Amino acid sequence: MIRFFTPLAYTLLVFVFSSCVSDSFEDSNIEDTNVEDTNVEDTNVEDTNIEDTNIDDTNDDTNIGSDTDAEILDPVCGNNELETGEECDDGNVISNDGCSEICELENDPICGDELCSEGESNATCPADCDPVCGDDYCAAEESLETCLADCEPIVLDGAPIAISSFGGTYPRGTPYEDGILVGFDSSDGENIVLRTTYSDDGGRTWSPRGTVAAHEIAPNRDLGNIMPWTLPSGQILGGFRHHDKPGSDLIYRLLVSTSNDGGYTWSFLSDIETGTIHGIWEPLFFVVPGIGTQVYYAREEINHDQDIVMRQSVDDGASWGPIITVAEQTGSRDGMPAVAQLNDGSLVTIFESFRTPNSGTFVVRTVQSNDNGATWIHRQDLHVPESSTRNAGAPYITALPDGRLLASFMTDENSSETGWANHAAVAVMVTDGIPTFDDLRWAGSPKIVANEPVFWPSVMVTPSNEVLVLYEQGGPKVQRILVR
Repeated sequence: MIRFFTPLAYTLLVFVFSSCVSDSFEDSNIEDTNVEDTNVEDTNVEDTNIEDTNIDDTNDDTNIGSDTDAEILDPVCGNNELETGEECDDGNVISNDGCSEICELENDPICGDELCSEGESNATCPADCDPVCGDDYCAAEESLETCLADCEPIVLDGAPIAISSFGGTYPRGTPYEDGILVGFDSSDGENIVLRTTYSDDGGRTWSPRGTVAAHEIAPNRDLGNIMPWTLPSGQILGGFRHHDKPGSDLIYRLLVSTSNDGGYTWSFLSDIETGTIHGIWEPLFFVVPGIGTQVYYAREEINHDQDIVMRQSVDDGASWGPIITVAEQTGSRDGMPAVAQLNDGSLVTIFESFRTPNSGTFVVRTVQSNDNGATWIHRQDLHVPESSTRNAGAPYITALPDGRLLASFMTDENSSETGWANHAAVAVMVTDGIPTFDDLRWAGSPKIVANEPVFWPSVMVTPSNEVLVLYEQGGPKVQRILVR
C-alpha cells in the first residue's frame, strides 16, 4: 500500500487547516465548527477546481476525495481474486489456460494441453480434467458405487404438483400442441366424471379443460380408465370403460369419444368392444406411423384368466379391426398394458402378470413385436420383487428422446404393511442403453419417486422433452424427473 501527498493536496491541507483556526482558542468550540461550510468541491486553488484538475504526475487511478491522502491498490495477478484492472484471475500466472500471465482473458481453452482450464471439465475434456464427484456428470471412472450423486440414472426434479382441484385418480397424459393434456377419473359427489386438464409449462401449472364422459353414481355402474391420445391430425381420442347392469346381465363396454378443440368438448365416436361375457378394462391407444391407430386392453376369459389384446383402426378410431392376442398365459391375469416403439421400429408392450400360474401376486413383464403388432414374442420379466409375497404391477412405458425406454409401476416390496395395492409406492426404471428387438435390458434397481400409498402411475415426455411421472396420491399429481 502506497500513501503520499500530492502538491495540490498539500496546498488544500494548509488551506483547510488555517481556515479552521480562530484568533482565540478559548472562543473556538470544535463542535460549533461546521464542516459542511467547508466544501472541498467548492474550494478553488488558484481558480482550479479539484474535480477538474488533472495532475499528470499522478496515476489516473488515484482518486482524491475529501481525505487528504489516497490509496492505490495495485491488482495482484495470480491470487485467485478478481480485482480492478483484471479481466480474470485463475490463481496462477500461466498463460494458455484461458487466463493469461497478466490476468487478461485468452481464447477458448485448448483440450489436450494437459491443463484443466476454466471452462473445461471431465465431461468436455477428459484428457485434461480428472472426474469430480458432484459435478452432475458420471465419468467413465465413476459408478453408482463410487459416486451416486453423479451416476444415479434417475433423480427427482422438484416436488410433486397437484394437477386438479377436483381430486381423482388414474391420470393419463398425451402431448398436445406445445403442452400436455391429462385425463383422470373423478367424482363430484353425484356423478363419476372423466375430466381433462392442460399444462403448457411442463406440468408446473394446470388449467381445466373439459369432460369426456359422466355418469351418475349408482350400483352396478362403472365408469373409468380414461385414456386420451392425440392423433397426428390433432384430433384427440378419449377411451374409457363404461360398464353397467340395466337388467340381469352386466354389460361390459370400451368406448371412444373424440375432441377437435383441444379437449374442451367431446362427442361419441366408436365402440371398441361391448359384451356380457368378457370383462374388458384399461384401454391404451398407440399410433404406429404408416400403420394406423391401435388400442390395447385387458380382456377376461371364461376361465377367469385374462389376456392382453389389440385392435387396429385405419380411420382414426371410427372403427376397429379384429382382435389380436398380445400376451396370454394359462393361470395368469395379464393386465394394464402400455406400449412404446423402439428406435429400430419394433414395439414393446408392458403389463402386469401373475408371478406363477394362479399365484395371485403380480410382477411386471414385457412382450415384443417386430411386425407392427401382428405377432408377439420375447415374453420376459422386467421386475420381480425378491419376496414371493410382494407385488409389482400397474405398469406404464414410454420412449425417451435419446432412444432409451422408461417404465413406471407400483410396488409394495419396501412396505412394512401387507395388502396389495393399498401399500404400494411408485417406482421407475430405465433401459440399459438403447434397446433393440433382440436386446432389451434394464439398468440397476427401481427408483422410488413417490412413497406409499400411491396408485395407478404413468409416464410421459412433454413436447419440450421434459419427463413426467403421473400418479394418484390424494388426487392426481405429477412428479418431474431427470433421466441421465
